[in-house]
Amino acid sequence: LFCIDRRGFLKEGYFADLAIIDVEKSFFVSRENILSHCKWSPLEGSSLNGKVLGTFINGRKVFWNGNFFLENHSPAKALFFIR
Repeated sequence: LFCIDRRGFLKEGYFADLAIIDVEKSFFVSRENILSHCKWSPLEGSSLNGKVLGTFINGRKVFWNGNFFLENHSPAKALFFIR
């Protein structure tokens, strides 16, 4: 959709940026469980269908089952757009 180089597909040679979601669970958004730096969300007070179990950035597990797996640095890389 955004024409980002080597992203958006699960295939060899591409970066694996994934969110694993349990669609059978729900999630209530509250100030206490918001995991962003800004600590707020327009969805605060809402109940959502589906709960994030884990995320992978560039093929590296960074969050799973409520735990973070960052070793003193982010696995994020710069994005390059194909224009």
